[in-house]
Amino acid sequence: MTGGTEKRTKIYRRGIAEAATELHALREDPSNLARLLQLQAYLVARLRQSQRFIEKRRADLVALRRARSLGRPSKQVAEALKILISDYDADIKCEQSRQQAWRCFGDGVANIYQSQHSLKQLYFNTEDGTIKPHAGSFLGKDGFKLEWEVLKSAVESSVPCVLADLTNVIRHGDVCLLGRAEPFVLEVKSGTKSARAFRQVADNKKVHDFFENDFAPALRGMRNVTRVALKHEELKHLASLNSCIDKALAAGFAMIEPEPGLRYIAICHEALEGGWHELLPTGSSNMVYSLTCEEPWHTSYPYTLSLRTEDVAKFVCGELHLVVVVSAERIKEKFAELDLVATMVMDGVHAVQLNFQTEHGEACFFISELNFARIATEFLSVDQFVQNTENMCRQGPSGDALTAGPTELTEYESALMDYSKRTRDFYS
Repeated sequence: MTGGTEKRTKIYRRGIAEAATELHALREDPSNLARLLQLQAYLVARLRQSQRFIEKRRADLVALRRARSLGRPSKQVAEALKILISDYDADIKCEQSRQQAWRCFGDGVANIYQSQHSLKQLYFNTEDGTIKPHAGSFLGKDGFKLEWEVLKSAVESSVPCVLADLTNVIRHGDVCLLGRAEPFVLEVKSGTKSARAFRQVADNKKVHDFFENDFAPALRGMRNVTRVALKHEELKHLASLNSCIDKALAAGFAMIEPEPGLRYIAICHEALEGGWHELLPTGSSNMVYSLTCEEPWHTSYPYTLSLRTEDVAKFVCGELHLVVVVSAERIKEKFAELDLVATMVMDGVHAVQLNFQTEHGEACFFISELNFARIATEFLSVDQFVQNTENMCRQGPSGDALTAGPTELTEYESALMDYSKRTRDFYS
């Protein structure tokens, strides 16, 4: 690690720790809107700083590659250029990962005021259910000043809100109002509206209507999508997680089993070369989730709120590693107890296929990999996750791709129903 890189890493860690302290203080007192605004100003500054660094590195890469291709450098110089190019590429990837981490604090802000189950509706395209692209950089963004003025005006009117670009999960709108029962996104535009702007407003209306009615005749490629309340409040094993982390900080690594078929493993950075691999349960039916801030957290409850204040920086900076192991056999057994036949598809989109009987005949329900991964990323109880999923199956379409009923299927549903007849269990 070079001196400059080491200095940036220390500054980054200190900044993450400060953001965690402020976010957790805001959770303790959500009415402190001055802190809400101050935290977002801090995140904007950090993201801009990161984006400037990436722009500088990209410009440097252009110059280095030009020097390597156009000139006639000696073998020694060419090798040095190659190493430098590789280092700068790594710098860019590292900084992009850090931007994702900064936005997890924005996700934390949104989740303080709103349910994650509502916020996830703002993550997907309304037409086909694909993940909506992120807006991108703050640098040179037209309209940012106006967005900040709208944000500040809302806060001054005692309405909590967040800039969409400060989050990973909010992909609709520019400013998201958080003071109502459901999130409300605003498009902040100056001047004449384009066709794209009108489409964005129409998409936002679809989401708002879904929030208001708990129903949409068509949404994300599905028909008659109904929002179903959870049968049980979600149980999280945070006390077990914290106990595991404390043991790892003392001994290097630790494992705990909060319930059958579910294990948490915590490893300190210094112990990575040790024998912690022996803690991994044997058997081909175990799903191993290595949690890291470098991977998208998608619609999961953010680790910036799940972890204790003092553990956030350790996790983000790689000083603390977390692994969650879920037994596929346990999943199938618990669904079978509720008369649901579970197939562990794990195809990159769908995690579990559930087959069951309804008054209209056999039905099929898919649990997405994003939803299923919440067992690991949110430290959920497996047993209760199964119970809540069973309730959604029985009550009707929830947006996770139920394909059954007397009405005509959409093209997407027909394809999914056909696919359901060809799936194979990944762990068989």
